[in-house]
Amino acid sequence: MWAGLLASSCTPDGKDESNLIYIDLLSKLTSSEVALVNYLFNHTKKGWEKDSLIYAYSIDIDMNILQTISGFEDVHVQETDRIIRHLESLGLVTFTSVNDTSMANLDYDGSFSITLTPTTLCLNMYVKCQGSSGYPVEYWREELPPTPSLDGYF
Repeated sequence: MWAGLLASSCTPDGKDESNLIYIDLLSKLTSSEVALVNYLFNHTKKGWEKDSLIYAYSIDIDMNILQTISGFEDVHVQETDRIIRHLESLGLVTFTSVNDTSMANLDYDGSFSITLTPTTLCLNMYVKCQGSSGYPVEYWREELPPTPSLDGYF
């Protein structure tokens, strides 16, 4: 992600500082958190807002996928909570729910899933980290449903 962010920071006059916020955010993420952000954008559906901004839909992620993403052999409730709460505190995701009420018991070893929604800040950061100097609406235009309100934006 760092290489993409560096590439998207290059401008003809060299004076654009708009990526500083993303540099700060990316520097605060662990490799597990970066892997989760990448997973979110490779697996979430995107949609349009009325003002031509795009948003990501919520996604359910189960324990087995969390294990694969995080690189941990055993995903513990507290470790998962730490990762999610950190991403939430940075404004990158909204944590909606744990899809198993028995998770209140910290010794619970069963299967569970969580529901996350990437924020528009996260959408913007992800696009910049892919090396794009454009906006998310341009980056994901091909996979979004058509909307007549975008005529004249490009």
